[in-house]
Amino acid sequence: MHDPLLPDTTTDERDEGWGERPEPSDADDERLRREVPPHHGD
Repeated sequence: MHDPLLPDTTTDERDEGWGERPEPSDADDERLRREVPPHHGD
């Protein structure tokens, strides 16, 4: 069996490639709740 020639995602497509630390999967839900567009209001 051979390894694939190209990876599923490259390093520049991952957070680490942009200099960000990986976050736990549940942290993304919290981030989405925090970052509400201004037109959504409270």
